[in-house]
Amino acid sequence: MENISFKDGLEEAVLFCFYKDGKILLEDRGKGFDVEAFYPNGGIEIKDKFNDNYIINALHREIKEEFNNQININNYIYCGDVVVTDINAIFYVYLITDWTGVFPESIKEPGEKDSLISFFNIDEAKELFNYQSAFDILELIVKKIW
Repeated sequence: MENISFKDGLEEAVLFCFYKDGKILLEDRGKGFDVEAFYPNGGIEIKDKFNDNYIINALHREIKEEFNNQININNYIYCGDVVVTDINAIFYVYLITDWTGVFPESIKEPGEKDSLISFFNIDEAKELFNYQSAFDILELIVKKIW
């Protein structure tokens, strides 16, 4: 926990929503999309704070880590932030609209089950969400899309 960044007592994290052709990228958190679909995300670490753009530093680092250095982002839009009191976290939400590379089939985290990733249209995504925070995040994203 000592390498995790906190702000106002909340663990800081970046959340990235890749969007293309009316679809958003979700991960199944290693449990199956019908059990726990959510957006790819990751915690901000102390090592990200080497300049004033620490949230953007974390965004780039997390995308490289999550997608095995296979994705480079060319354009991102800050959508806002969402506080999730259940897990004591604040997510800085980014919409990614332009990138290069090919996504791996899954996200691999040490000590965790592999998380499959796939694109879903927004109505499909809504059927998969189990957490109010997923809907709150989607609301922020949709405001930037339309």
